[in-house]
Amino acid sequence: MRKMASVAAVLVASTALVIGATSEAAPAKVIHTDFFLQGRAEARGPFGYEVSVLGRIDSAKRKCVHGRRVNLYFERHGERHLRDTGLSSRNGAVGLAARARAAPDRYIVNVTKKRIDRPGRPYTCWRAHEAHKPFAF
Repeated sequence: MRKMASVAAVLVASTALVIGATSEAAPAKVIHTDFFLQGRAEARGPFGYEVSVLGRIDSAKRKCVHGRRVNLYFERHGERHLRDTGLSSRNGAVGLAARARAAPDRYIVNVTKKRIDRPGRPYTCWRAHEAHKPFAF
């Protein structure tokens, strides 16, 4: 009798463990994020090619706007190279600048994904990007 009680206790405990491991928390809500390019300047100088980018992040949630990591890449011959990185301001403003020896085939501004963990209501601020070909000189 004692052996059956201990087997039953182990069975109940393992079942509870399996149920707890397979149940998932509510999935995080995804918040759409946009990046708007507001200005860019390109120039060929004595040190090569220069790009300055000004932009703004927009989202329905305020926490998705400020403190976002933004990367500027140059793509040349199918290879992407990180040239500058920064964080957005409280109102979502972004300013990046970079140089290269030769003009890239295109340059890309990428806003990375951000997860907001609020008790009971987590959400994810989705990523955004803009890609442009340089001006022809």
